[in-house]
This record gives sequence, structure tokens and C-alpha cells, in this order.
Amino acid sequence: MIKALGLLILLFATAAAAAWFADHPGDVAVNWGGWQIETSLSVAGLALIALIVVVALGYRFWLWLVRGPAALADSRNRARERRGYDALTQGLVAVAAGDAGEARKLARQAEALLESPPLTQLLSAQAAQLDGDEVAAVRYFDAMLERPQTEFLALRGLLSQAMRNGQTDKALDYASRAHRARPDAAWASDALFLLQARVGQWSQAQVTLDDATKRKSIDLETSRRRKAITLHAQAMQAEATGDRRKAQKLADQAQGFAPGLVQVAADAARLQAAAGKARRAADIVEACWRQRPHPHLADIYATIWPGDDLARRLNKAHRLDAANPGHEESRIYLAGLLIEALRFEDARAQLAPLNDGDASRRVCRLMAALEEGEAGQGAAARNWLLRLGEAAPDPAWVCTDCGEIHSTWQAHCTSCGALDMLDWRLADFRNLVRRANDAAT
Repeated sequence: MIKALGLLILLFATAAAAAWFADHPGDVAVNWGGWQIETSLSVAGLALIALIVVVALGYRFWLWLVRGPAALADSRNRARERRGYDALTQGLVAVAAGDAGEARKLARQAEALLESPPLTQLLSAQAAQLDGDEVAAVRYFDAMLERPQTEFLALRGLLSQAMRNGQTDKALDYASRAHRARPDAAWASDALFLLQARVGQWSQAQVTLDDATKRKSIDLETSRRRKAITLHAQAMQAEATGDRRKAQKLADQAQGFAPGLVQVAADAARLQAAAGKARRAADIVEACWRQRPHPHLADIYATIWPGDDLARRLNKAHRLDAANPGHEESRIYLAGLLIEALRFEDARAQLAPLNDGDASRRVCRLMAALEEGEAGQGAAARNWLLRLGEAAPDPAWVCTDCGEIHSTWQAHCTSCGALDMLDWRLADFRNLVRRANDAAT
């Protein structure tokens, strides 16, 4: 609209000028170098305009001669860059799709077309990783380390490469460098914490965890569980070196961060009881029992007062049951003590909800002991023992990551190395047998 208005104004001004010259005719005379030129004012104006047009065209032609080759080269470079970025984009898509061959082909194209090593090196490294060429991948990542703008990405690539190859020391070094470069990066702090925990650097792992918690790069629940595990591990290290006071303090702190972690609570209660603090030990076990009743907690609870007779032990067992009344573990713990006290009817009442057709092996054993102890009914006891072969297996510590079964809780799975993945549950023994057969073949 503005351009059209400007053109109308220009045409109007031109027409007005032409009309003015027509109304005011005149002559122009030029004497130069012996030449005399006489003409009308309108013809002289037209000649001047023509001269200006010729000079302008000549100037444009001269600019084209001077700038033409550079403009042509720039146009070719832009087209080359466009093709390079297209190859780079398609290469990244190929990496995401898992097409190793296509990714490497497009990476070579991008390298040839783009004069931007940081971009093409990343694609080439990822393509080499996808293709299983670890030597080439490391070479590209090492080259990226030399550039500040790609160093952080290179460290992540080298870290994953080292983890895949089981090179824990190298992985720990890369994670430390990545965390120093970008302490706010969640993946860097998480990787550093997990590696420090894996190699037993629990105090350093706690520093890393505290920093991540302060930066809010980890959720609060995960932070508290991991804090409990790191403090518990340090408590066990202190106990192993004979510093029981430090072990007691650290274990108590650990239990405060995650009262429902069975092994953390059990060790904290054991250390408190050993220090003569029976009431504190009992409180710790009862707090955990409310969340996660477990036979190991019952075993620890029974040792808090070693001088108690059976009647007192039963009385305290009822107090533990009150922390989670009616739970299977509460019933089993009480039933065992009631059978020991020859209170068979009370024991039968505790086991009645558990001894249906799907009774566990522990319940079968207790029922066999009950039948044998109540009236010496060998046949009834043998029937319960025969059911052991078909009974549901007892729960165990199972790694939720790989399915490995552990006899005791540990911070790390001994099979896959995952942290805090052991859960007390029924194990899938069929899956374990299948995995063992696969490994054998």
C-alpha cells in the first residue's frame, strides 16, 4: 500500500514537472572545447535523464563484474551447506531409528559437505556406536573433547561407552569431569553418585547426593532413600573398622531418612541394642514394622531383650503385632512363639487365615510343628510336610531390574550392579531357570 502510494506521488510529480516545462519553454546553450550546443530546455532535461540512466546501468554492470564471482561462490556454499544440514538431520533420524548403515553414510556426507566438525563429529560418533565400532566412536568423542562447545556431549558419550564395556574407573573419571563442567545437569550428578556408590566411595557419594538435592535435580523421595543407603553403608564401614559409636550414630541417622528400609532399620536397631538402648531399638523395629513387616526384623526384635523368658517374649511379640495387626508376618511371628509356649489353639487361630490351599512353605512348616506338638499327630504333620513341595515359595530379596535372588539385602544387586533394586517378594523361579538355561547354551 505504501509503495503504491509512493509510485502515485512520483508519477504525479513527474507529470507536474512536464506540465511546468511545457508552460515555461526555454533554451539551453553549451560552449565547450570549441563546440557549441543549443537546444530546448525539455530536450536538455531528457538528455540529462538518459545520461543518469546510462551511468547507473554502467555502475551496476561494474558492481556485477566485481562481486559476481564471490556471489556465485556464496550461492554454491549456501546450497552445499543446505545439503549438509539435510544429511545431518537425516543422519540423526537414522540414529534414532537404529539404522546403523544409513547413519554412517549420512555422517560421511555431512562431514564432506559441512565445515562444522562439532556437529558432524557427534553424528559420526553416534553412528559408530550404533554400528558397534567402538574404536571409531572413541576417536570421534576424543576429538570432541578438544572443543569447549562439544566437551560435555563427548563426556556423556565416553561415559556410556565405558559403562557398556564395564570400565568403571574410566566411567567414574568421565562422570566426575562432566559433573564439574555442569553440576546442574541431572544425568551427570546421577551417574557420578551411582558410580561412587558402586566402588564404595560412600562419603563422596553423599556429597554428590547433597549437592543434587540442593539443586533440586533429584526428587525428594529418591534423595531420602539414597541418603539412608549412603549413611547405612558408612555405618557398616565404621562398624567393620571397630568404630561402633560412629556406626551407631550413622545407622540411626540412616533410619531417620527411610524408616521403611528393612536392612537399614534392622542394623540401626541391632547397634542401638548393643549399646544398651533397648527401648530405642524396639522403637526402630516397630516403626519399620508398620511399613514393611519382615522376618529379619522379627529376628532382631527377639534379640533386643536377651534375658527375657518366653512369657515376656510373647508379650512383646503382641506389641510388635500391634504395630501392624493381622499382617502375615505378624501372624507367623506370633504363631511360632505360641507353638513354643504350647498354646496350640492360639497358634492355630493365628495361622487359620494363612493355611488355605495356597499356604506358603513357612506356614506349612509351622502347621506341621503345631500338629506334631499338639497331640503327636504324625500323620497330620506328615501331610503338611508333604505339601511343602507344592506350596508357594517363601519371599526372597529379588532384584527388580534383572530378577536375581539374594539371600540377604544388599545395596547393589550382585548380578547387574543396580542400586536399591532389591525388593522382598515372591521370586519367579521359572524365569530364573529359563535364564540359567539360556546362559548355559
